[in-house]
Amino acid sequence: MGDNVALVTARGGSQSIFNKNVLKIAGKPALAYPILAAKEAARIAHVFVLTDCPRIKKVAGEFGATIINRPAELVGPNIHHGDAICYGVEQIVQAGIDPRIVTVLLGNTVMITPDLIDLSIEILESSPDWDSAMSVFQAQDNHPYRAMLRRADGSLTSFLRDRGFSEPIHNTRQSYPPVYYYDQGVWTFRSEVASKREGPEPWWWMGKRVFPIVRHWVAGRDFHSGLDVDLARWWLDSGQVDEICNLSEIGEVLRGSRSSP
Repeated sequence: MGDNVALVTARGGSQSIFNKNVLKIAGKPALAYPILAAKEAARIAHVFVLTDCPRIKKVAGEFGATIINRPAELVGPNIHHGDAICYGVEQIVQAGIDPRIVTVLLGNTVMITPDLIDLSIEILESSPDWDSAMSVFQAQDNHPYRAMLRRADGSLTSFLRDRGFSEPIHNTRQSYPPVYYYDQGVWTFRSEVASKREGPEPWWWMGKRVFPIVRHWVAGRDFHSGLDVDLARWWLDSGQVDEICNLSEIGEVLRGSRSSP
């Protein structure tokens, strides 16, 4: 039947925060947190780190992950994450492992737990109708209805109107249809769906049917600024735990009483 594996992606050369994947957070490199969470997850058999960076490789080895060397053609800020993920899965297969379910984690996110990883895998194991599970947050304040572009003259205009959207747009967020964003937690998918490129853009490796694990949060959880780092330290120091908003829906899937449409 194959094994469930975790693939942590962590490239060097970050532009927002220097060496953010190995930045010390509450006494450990950021990369250590997703590695340790994956190693402690009951449903994960192997943990890999895909990287091009010697410092990241050193940390990955110290915390017990198997290193996959990321080739030069898949390095840089303009490389699609999905191409790197598919390469990592291919390398796992070439190493003689049959990856049944793959959980992809980011190397600069510390708000990741074994329970979240196991839950995402359990959803897929409980229902063959789902291709993948992704942790997300609901974002009405940052709704696409409110997005704006800057014109050539520097002024602001509606993003949707610029693209021909003609429906009325109210200023009250409660009137908007709910929207969800990936929160830098888990991407968990059946290994065979990634290369089909059928998932919701830009996460095309996730397959057609993606189950949302809705965590209570208001933004992504990786590092792009000093504020993100401070939030991560607060999360760890204050002993925060995830609040999952759709537990009843998840329970139905785990009991087999709910499937995909």
